[in-house]
This record gives sequence, C-alpha cells and structure tokens, in this order.
Amino acid sequence: NIKDTLSSKKDVADVVLVVQEFVNKLGTDIVKEVIEEVDEGIRNSPHRKGKWEIVRSDENTLLTSMGNMTYKRTLFKDLRSGKSCYLAEKQFGIEPHARMTEDVIINVVKEAADSSYRKGGISASITDMVSKETVKNILHGLEIEVPEKAVKKKKQVKRLYVNADED
Repeated sequence: NIKDTLSSKKDVADVVLVVQEFVNKLGTDIVKEVIEEVDEGIRNSPHRKGKWEIVRSDENTLLTSMGNMTYKRTLFKDLRSGKSCYLAEKQFGIEPHARMTEDVIINVVKEAADSSYRKGGISASITDMVSKETVKNILHGLEIEVPEKAVKKKKQVKRLYVNADED
C-alpha cells in the first residue's frame, strides 16, 4: 500500500523517491497492458482468423526509459506465405529481436554525443543501464544523412586582370 509506505518515510526526499518508483512502475504497467490488449484483440479478431494462425504465446522483455517491461505476446503465422511475426509488436513498431525501445536509444544518443559511452549507458533508463559496448553498437549503427552544400554557379568573366608584385 502506497499510503503506508509513504507514512513511514521521514523526509521529503524519501517520499519523492518512493513516488517516483511507483510512477515508473505504473507507467510500465500501462504500456504493458496496452500492448497485451492489442495482442488479445488481434487474437480474437474474426478478420485475423482467415489469414493468420496462432503459433504460440510467450513473453518478451523490453527496456524502456521507465524501466524493464515484460509482456505477453502471440506469434502468428501467415497462412498464405508461411511467414511468422508478432502482429501486436509490428503494429507498435517494435522490431524483431529488439531489447530496448526508441526512447532508450534517444536517451543514449543524447548523452553519448555530449559525454562518454559509459554516461550514455547510465542515462538509458531511470532504473537500468546498458553497457558501453551496447552504446557503441547503437551509435555505430546510426545512419546519419549529411546535407550537401548547394554549389553556387561560378561567375563567368570575359577578362581577368591579375595584379602581381615582383618582390
């Protein structure tokens, strides 16, 4: 019970830390529930039953900026092509074999760009960190487009005068 936990704390810093922990847990629980609800909706959909069959259900853990989140997911197989995928994860843009969400990657890149791989790994999530090697892999895997400078058309002249000093 949060009320009992908060009443046992003696100063405001303890209360803030406890509230922050509860808020982070609440946040990951909400995201977990949303993903699982969408997955259940897809499983029970009559539209899905003609095109996809259920292969199995399992769990996946993702690192979010609020902490680790473990949720249940369902693997589906396309009846025509035979390819398998997690449809709910596909709907949310979660890549196959992903271990962290885009918000964690953003935190890592922001911090590592200004400081070090170690600090980038520490700032990945409020509750967890990633290794320096993971930060390096994230940064080296980025594809950054560098805008090309527009080349101005050079001025054409009929006669060029050159002044040279003979020293």
